[in-house]
Amino acid sequence: MGPVVSQLERTYAGRVEVRRYVIDRLEPGSTEHAAAFGLARQIAFDRTPTYLVADAVGRPRALVVGATSYLTLHQALGEALEPPTLPGP
Repeated sequence: MGPVVSQLERTYAGRVEVRRYVIDRLEPGSTEHAAAFGLARQIAFDRTPTYLVADAVGRPRALVVGATSYLTLHQALGEALEPPTLPGP
């Protein structure tokens, strides 16, 4: 899945922040370890890979669990970047 995420980073460079946490490579007690496991508890994920797409203010917009395609993640990111629509008159 690394190449898919790398391609997304290139596609959305300057528009999104991508954070990767490779759980089995994190040093216990490190800042990254605390951040990854805090996020895991917050979204209650129990499988890897898990992809969380959040909007600009950190609200979760999509959660994709398991190996997936570039297209699926691209669509989730695109939707998270769209401004919310307001109800019409």
